Amino acid sequence: MQKKRKPMNLSKIWQKLDLLAMYIVFLSLVIFPFVRLREGLYAGIDDFLAPFIFLFTIKYLKDYIRHKYVWFLLIFSAYIMFTIAINGRLWSIRDYFEIYKMFKFLFFVLFAYIIFDKYKKAFDIVISISFVLLLVMNLAHYFNVWGYNYYIEPYYATTEIHLSTFGLDSLGNPAVRRMIGTLGNPNDNAILFLFYFTYFLSKTVTFGINRNLLFMYLSFLCVVLTQSRTGFIAGLTVYIIWSIMTKQSIKISFINIIFFIATFFIAFTFSPLSLDYYANTYPHLAKNNSVMGRLEMWEHLLRMIKHKPIFGYGPNKDYFYDNGLYPESEYVLYMWRYGITGLLLYSAWIFLPVYKQVKKLRNNTFFLLFAIVIGLNAITNCPLSSPKINALFALAVGYFFATIKPEGLKANDGTHT
Repeated sequence: MQKKRKPMNLSKIWQKLDLLAMYIVFLSLVIFPFVRLREGLYAGIDDFLAPFIFLFTIKYLKDYIRHKYVWFLLIFSAYIMFTIAINGRLWSIRDYFEIYKMFKFLFFVLFAYIIFDKYKKAFDIVISISFVLLLVMNLAHYFNVWGYNYYIEPYYATTEIHLSTFGLDSLGNPAVRRMIGTLGNPNDNAILFLFYFTYFLSKTVTFGINRNLLFMYLSFLCVVLTQSRTGFIAGLTVYIIWSIMTKQSIKISFINIIFFIATFFIAFTFSPLSLDYYANTYPHLAKNNSVMGRLEMWEHLLRMIKHKPIFGYGPNKDYFYDNGLYPESEYVLYMWRYGITGLLLYSAWIFLPVYKQVKKLRNNTFFLLFAIVIGLNAITNCPLSSPKINALFALAVGYFFATIKPEGLKANDGTHT
């Protein structure tokens, strides 16, 4: 007799498709290279995936529309539209990208919440796998293994100067090596590894030798190799905050700090000029081109803010493109674009998810620590202006909501309708 075929289990098929989608989305942010559209214009794979994420999440929107963070993002988007209108820039196509960015962020948050609410361990799995891949790729780039910087890194280094001057100063002499990685520049790469650092730090519940502890130290080492001063300070800051929140013993804190210092000197052996680079951060500020460039830019933008302090100039991306300017601080950028209101909205964008969640934060420190990383980096950089960091932060928000189940977000039973 012919054996009866077992009926196809649609639920298991959907589960596999859900997980596959999550893996592809996450890897598109941290591993996959940029796609060059034309000279100077690049897009991430996540931008091509955004319409599919929209279709995946739109049917769930009614379940989450009551949540205050969803409403906040919608109000923020409407406010951006308002500033475009009052500044007479309704015909500027570039400005609407900022509204697209907010909606993309919203749907990435919902996508992460839906997936990680159903599959609790999926986040840990994709974090661990992607970290190992990133570690191998970044070290291959740093030491130029088998011509990595000639054959592979150009697909990631969207600004040619970062790669052409890797390990060299403006005169072509040996200088500090700043690890560019998969995000195209050292500062974004530092934030990426701080994402991993804060996650593995939040999972380090005991000091015994384990995967999370090892990955935490390795991720901090990679932060140091990017030579990002702000990233280095942010890493130490979140560690101190985590130690206080989790009431770590003085002994454990001391041992960890010793290990952090050790990673710093390991990085120094890789690139002896690293110590000079960090030492140049504070002394002789008037001779520090990086610091002086930022101060001059902030002074320029703050003078302009005085003329439009409430609603700002709108996104007005043309002003920065046409004048070859980079704002150097996302707080200053959002105040210039949207006035004092914009500065408050930007701060809420980062920290609103933890509002009234103090009791749950001790056991869910990851998101708070990463939000602090974003907040600190925004002082001297523009982290959420990076499409990949922006989307990564959205996934972190969604994961946080999935772990605490805030009021207004409906629990998912794992079925599809």
